[in-house]
Amino acid sequence: MAETAKREKSSWRLTWISLGLGLSFWLLDSTDLSLPGTISDLLFPPFVFFFALVIRIRYRRRLTDREWRISRAAHLPSLLGGGLFCLLGALLLIPPFTLGGIFNAYEIISEKCVQRVVSPDRSRIARVYFRARGSYAGGQGTVHLRVQTRLFPLLERDLYESVVFESDATTKEWIVWQGNDWIYLEEDKESISAGGIRFHLPEVIDYHVRAFTGLLSILKKPVPK
Repeated sequence: MAETAKREKSSWRLTWISLGLGLSFWLLDSTDLSLPGTISDLLFPPFVFFFALVIRIRYRRRLTDREWRISRAAHLPSLLGGGLFCLLGALLLIPPFTLGGIFNAYEIISEKCVQRVVSPDRSRIARVYFRARGSYAGGQGTVHLRVQTRLFPLLERDLYESVVFESDATTKEWIVWQGNDWIYLEEDKESISAGGIRFHLPEVIDYHVRAFTGLLSILKKPVPK
């Protein structure tokens, strides 16, 4: 009896962890917040999905119908968000999206930090990263501005993205702090706030919509005779 109670307590503890992971996924996916580095952003959603899936399967027979319904609702954010992300990754392995998946992988692997600037009060660190697109893009790539707060080192904010030439990305200064809450962009000659969190449509939903509309446009094209 004591062993059964201990297992039930453990299953609910893992269920609430799954709920926390799922809600964290949707928070990160709906705001400019992200985990440090690109690789962690890519590995977190599959981890969230498979963690919830394993826990749900393992403890299914030990729950009553009422407990199962509660558990299913608690796992839903993780299974839905992580599942959509994994589905998107699988789509990149299927033509006509395969080439785009290869290019995206190349960009991520080639990412490098080209500038690092600390805010005047030393509470934030702004980093500029460059991702090369290779010869297929004529030497172009993208720069990404991310800001990390020393009080929350496990989170950073994605504040800016722009397409540039590789020669420019590695030879020029991109940002200058203006006080502790604003960053001046040398490329665009404007300032952006490093303060409040910005919300947007969840990226996993936006990507699926764009993939679906792109597939429809391909299917609508007339077949050459």
